[in-house]
Amino acid sequence: DPTPTEVITEMKRVADWQLAHPTKWKVTEWHQAPFYLGLFNLQQVSGEAKYMDALKGFGEACQWGPGPIVTHADDHAVLQSFLEVGVQEKDQAKIAKVAGHFPKILAALKDKPAGSIAGGSFTWCWCDALYMSPPVWVQLSNITGDPGYRDWAIREWWTTTDQLYDPQHCLYYRDNRFFPKLTETGKKVFWSRGNGWVVGGLVHVLNYLPADHPDRSRFLGLYHDMMFALLKLQHADGLWRSSLLECDGPNGESSGTAFFTYAMAWGLNRGLLPADTFRPAVLKGWRALCGNIQPTGMLGFVQRVDDGPA
Repeated sequence: DPTPTEVITEMKRVADWQLAHPTKWKVTEWHQAPFYLGLFNLQQVSGEAKYMDALKGFGEACQWGPGPIVTHADDHAVLQSFLEVGVQEKDQAKIAKVAGHFPKILAALKDKPAGSIAGGSFTWCWCDALYMSPPVWVQLSNITGDPGYRDWAIREWWTTTDQLYDPQHCLYYRDNRFFPKLTETGKKVFWSRGNGWVVGGLVHVLNYLPADHPDRSRFLGLYHDMMFALLKLQHADGLWRSSLLECDGPNGESSGTAFFTYAMAWGLNRGLLPADTFRPAVLKGWRALCGNIQPTGMLGFVQRVDDGPA
């Protein structure tokens, strides 16, 4: 098993390379959100201020606010890490920047009809949106004590699930364009990274959802079903394939694998998954990811920006 020091060393190698090679995307773009949360958490476990300093630099560059499109989950994703900084520093101004965006969303969606029996607007009409937006509003309810943010996010989560979740495979279609599509071998198309963002959002919602909340057991049931489904799709080399049901394909991919390994480790650490079954999968995933780190520190074998398997 890797030691904590070995884990942190690998995390720092990848973070340091990324900080030295900034992306072309704007600081509020969704592409940045997992990296920002990674920087926040790396600072927590390493104690090194430079990672928090870097995150603060990104936050200050956009005045700790979202991107410009009011209802679009893409522009909410970075708010997760901004809230974490606001809570840690007890900075109400940063929290207020996030809270102040919420009434604009409700106003923009007020005339949109219900998208399913769950009653939400289906504004999150692609599965990766479930990482981008719901944890922001569930977390904000915790911070402010106002359940309205959480109630809205939960309603929208289950509306997206009504529309895009396949109960046979316990996976999400990326969006409704993929319903009729099949792989070359005749299987349904479920995108690795898209479902990775779903499970990332799922564990973050569970992080912030009160223990006695009536929907908690439903979220835990979804988590359980997805973890067991994904477990069966991991390749012997530890990596998941870009198209999940093509699990015997030759090329593994890092970004989906990173999210699945993270979500399984999250459940193991909370006693929610059987260790005998999932610990080997987590360690295989971790070793495979470390094997994809290039000598420079760049994490390789990551699918480029896209909206489906490639």
